[in-house]
Amino acid sequence: MGTRDIKCTDTQRLMASQVLADALSVGQLKIAEFDERSAACAAATTCGELVDLLADLVEDPDKVLFGTSAPALRAAQEPTEISEEAATPVQSSLAQVNPSVHGAQGLSIGLFGGTTVRGTPIASHHTTLGIFGGTDVDLRGATFKENVTTIQAVAAFGGVDVWVPEGFRVRVNGFGLFGGHDIHIEGGAIDPADLPSSAPEIVVNCFSLFGGVDVHVTKR
Repeated sequence: MGTRDIKCTDTQRLMASQVLADALSVGQLKIAEFDERSAACAAATTCGELVDLLADLVEDPDKVLFGTSAPALRAAQEPTEISEEAATPVQSSLAQVNPSVHGAQGLSIGLFGGTTVRGTPIASHHTTLGIFGGTDVDLRGATFKENVTTIQAVAAFGGVDVWVPEGFRVRVNGFGLFGGHDIHIEGGAIDPADLPSSAPEIVVNCFSLFGGVDVHVTKR
């Protein structure tokens, strides 16, 4: 049996899908072709199918997918940077990224009350304000325009909660004056710090004034 006929793993499908996403971002692929190849990538069963999808995008697709072009069979059987446990959540997160999505929401406000953002496309930069009230930004069913999404979270005498499904890298930073911000990994979710650089990322920039911003990473 040749290397091309070896059954591919979830990790290898994930790596191939990241190459396709990179190709879309630099203009090598049009959106329609990206969608077509992404579907083929998800359905691929052999290493050869993945290599064919990348053949006109990178110089040595075998090396990209398997670490070296010659002993590809051995590399396919060895552990890679992405654990099998993390591969499926990361694949699910990558599937939430759709650059062609329309109607992406860039602002949510909870003023003397509460508001919830759920199940709606999210702009690459989203500002959420909890002022004498609260906002919930639920990203678990959202569609994203880019691989990196930035949430500007402002809690002034109120609160902001951001819900992120596992499979996204998460960075939380900011400033608190008589307030604060924190990240909670809940329900046995994979720690975002353990994910590879190919995983999409949520960046939460926080400002808290007599309020708080909490980021919840939840299991899918």
